Amino acid sequence: LVRHSQADVIEQVERQQEMIVPIPARPGSIWARVGSTERLLASSRQAPLCFIDPYMIGEDDLVPLVNALGRAVWVEPREIATLIRARPEARYVVIKRDLTPKEVAAVQALGMPSMVGLTHEWKREYPLGSLAANVVGFCLNDGSPGGALELSMREYLAATPGRRVLQADARRNAIDFIADESTPPIDGADVYLTIDMIVQGYLEEAVGEAAETYGAKWVTGIVVDPVTGRILAMASSPTYDPNLFNTTAPSTWANHAIIS
Repeated sequence: LVRHSQADVIEQVERQQEMIVPIPARPGSIWARVGSTERLLASSRQAPLCFIDPYMIGEDDLVPLVNALGRAVWVEPREIATLIRARPEARYVVIKRDLTPKEVAAVQALGMPSMVGLTHEWKREYPLGSLAANVVGFCLNDGSPGGALELSMREYLAATPGRRVLQADARRNAIDFIADESTPPIDGADVYLTIDMIVQGYLEEAVGEAAETYGAKWVTGIVVDPVTGRILAMASSPTYDPNLFNTTAPSTWANHAIIS
């Protein structure tokens, strides 16, 4: 038999009495000009997420939990079991992102607050679709930058998540807030471009027509304010919709105004 010291037992009990709830922070947005105002080119929305606490899942709980949770969020029970066994000491493991309202209700109905939880994350979206897509770039499904300004400006756009640590009773009901172990989220900074979206729209139309007329592999164009040197538009063809980046060829993502 494995012998545990009194300190080990105390540590284990204290861990079991803690509930750690992640607090996602909002990434910064990317804005462009429309005359004297600004419009969003890249923003973030809250998307529900399901996670588990493997540390609280005993061997007797494993099979009924993975079966019930698998049905709730449409994930193979074997996949959930693999995640649990791979990180048995973890307190937070993501099972599924961007849940539907029906899936959220199904998770809530499980009644397993000690082992299964719901939170949200910030999911990137691009309200104007393909407009200035080659300049702005996109984010991957896990929120990491995939290219262009999303990548080069990540130092400013990136957010720092926080966490709320709660003391729980034997039934894992929160009974107290542990302030000195909790940290607040820090939102990312916004980035404002000199691009004017009206000029950008006209330039993209002209670049697209040139590519079609001459059968070019790619075409690019830039509009610069001759007085201030500010870039008012920067377009490339072919282009893509960053909301659907994974449905298009990587060759459409390039900003040919700055790379060949």
